[in-house]
Amino acid sequence: MTIYGIKKTMLALLLMAGSSLPALAQEGGIDPPNPPEPTYNETYQLTLTATPDGVATVTGSGKYKEGAKVSVKTSATKTEYKFRRWERNGQSVSTSANFTYTMPAEAVTLTAVYEYDFNPSNPSEPTGEYSYHLYLQTNMADGCTFNRTSGSMAVGGKTVTVKATPATGFKFLGWYEEETLLSSNASFSYTMPEHDATLMAMVEYNPTDPAIPSGSQDGVDNDPTAVTLTANSYTREYGEDNPVFGYTVSAGSITSGTPSLSCSATKTSPVGSYPIVIKKGSVANGSVTLENGLLIITPAPLTVSAGDYTREEGFPNPEFTLTMTGFKLGETKSVLTKQPVATCDADASSPAGVYTVSVSGGEAQNYSFVYVDGTLTVTERTADVNSDGRINGMDLVASVDCILNETYNSRADLYPVGNPDGVINGMDLVELVELVMSQDGSQNAPAHQKTNK
Repeated sequence: MTIYGIKKTMLALLLMAGSSLPALAQEGGIDPPNPPEPTYNETYQLTLTATPDGVATVTGSGKYKEGAKVSVKTSATKTEYKFRRWERNGQSVSTSANFTYTMPAEAVTLTAVYEYDFNPSNPSEPTGEYSYHLYLQTNMADGCTFNRTSGSMAVGGKTVTVKATPATGFKFLGWYEEETLLSSNASFSYTMPEHDATLMAMVEYNPTDPAIPSGSQDGVDNDPTAVTLTANSYTREYGEDNPVFGYTVSAGSITSGTPSLSCSATKTSPVGSYPIVIKKGSVANGSVTLENGLLIITPAPLTVSAGDYTREEGFPNPEFTLTMTGFKLGETKSVLTKQPVATCDADASSPAGVYTVSVSGGEAQNYSFVYVDGTLTVTERTADVNSDGRINGMDLVASVDCILNETYNSRADLYPVGNPDGVINGMDLVELVELVMSQDGSQNAPAHQKTNK
């Protein structure tokens, strides 16, 4: 065979081999250097829930491919609850109860958030369930954002997910209620109390964040005029005027000018925590770091006194009248969410003595209660003899029988009947009244009188 014939044969063999490559690849006979192409049949779980539990239905849960358009719907089963938004990981996704969601390449849980819409005239208001305002605040203006609207309603006794997202250049420190640290996590579950509540998200500038104002290097501000101003924190009672706000120069010094301080709380603001916002004002320094303070409004003391009372044995207790002092802003007992009551262990059958009149049970948003107990003095019962012969309202002629206790030679002496000691219906007649008893005389026994006293 010539060389030309050999080359022609080899070329034919190569062509034959090349024509069979796709078939070999389909049969797994070739392992290409690239990884397998991804399959396009993979699906991802979409889970839909509603909060609070049992107040709404949701539809649209299932497994979907990436990019699928899913119709998501929710509807309240209790008319007193209103839809607010759809959330994913605490972030709002949609404010429409029914919307179309584009499925990403991962499992997703969407939560329909409902809030109790308080309406006293609503006949379907749930028994034992009441909603209260949950206020969310931060110690530094624009220092963070929240996953829910400050002041929105939450059902007392239920858990609420609260989340703070620090702004660029800020670091989250913790959630506080008044001066108590509740959580160091930016997101946590808070159990709503049976009253309005205020939570404070404390943040600070993060010295390792590159977004810190210019002039800093390695966490140190190299501006010679740099100054840090911190608003002072204060505590006052409900109904009082705000104190005069001041500030502290925490680092550096002010070249000239003064900062401005303000607080949204007024004399009528309810119990809670309010940020004292400090601003640069007329401070001339080139680099100024500002840190807000905190105004904490505490309940005003309300003194509730029971008073002192006196009655005789055998009578019911008098009506106990409570005296309340300490109301602010011209308010009255009508602002109390639960009225205090007075109680006493004594009743009509209690013997003479001194008994305590106790006070308890008051509840109010803006007041704390100071109870002052009273006394009930029960005295021994005294005789009240009327001109018609009645003693303490008892007709002795009709109520007391007399019999002949002794007979001497056809002469009878009359004695009070009851106990041998002269006690009738619980009264000592010998001590209470002089009784004169007689019988008609006869030929054998002249009239005779005997006096018991």
